[in-house]
Amino acid sequence: MKIHTYISIISLLFPSLSFACEATWPIVHPFKNNGGYAFLQKAKYSGGWIYHPGEDWNVPTPPGGSCDADKGLTVVAVAAGTVVYNNPRRWGGIVIKHQQGKQAWFSQYGHIQNSKVKVGDQVSCKQAIAEIGDTATKCAHLHFEIRSLLHPMPENGSYWLYGKQGLGSKSQTKRWYHNPRSFLEAKMKPTPK
Repeated sequence: MKIHTYISIISLLFPSLSFACEATWPIVHPFKNNGGYAFLQKAKYSGGWIYHPGEDWNVPTPPGGSCDADKGLTVVAVAAGTVVYNNPRRWGGIVIKHQQGKQAWFSQYGHIQNSKVKVGDQVSCKQAIAEIGDTATKCAHLHFEIRSLLHPMPENGSYWLYGKQGLGSKSQTKRWYHNPRSFLEAKMKPTPK
């Protein structure tokens, strides 16, 4: 709901901008990395050291607030596409395949709850698809990835390969994943009417 309010306010202030939705943020803006991992940050998990393939996003937590302050907030599709994976009982949550012109890419939404879509659904940009949850994590947050076509299993939401053939290699991680923030910022540039 708040995303649409922000866009409405911006549209009133800058009527010359067109907001045909090429891409958007997956959660209410502003958001930040609230103690989670950033893209390509080296991280230790039970399977070993990896380069984190996405970003962990939260809305700002008030001072003294719970790390679950954003649990239940709406997660939206970052662009139009087709749901290719949906399992909110696994950390991988939802994967959507996007086709924009000749470019195909995948967005993954991890640790979600209350999925509102199923495999095969066509979704629109900004469509509510789930809520921020805490599946397989200590604190509710959205683990968000942008996967390239080079990814070995882009449609498997819970894909996580340890070792030098996978996320243990920074160069391999960079081949399989895009920096989510930079990728979306490049797609969200408003165009003049």
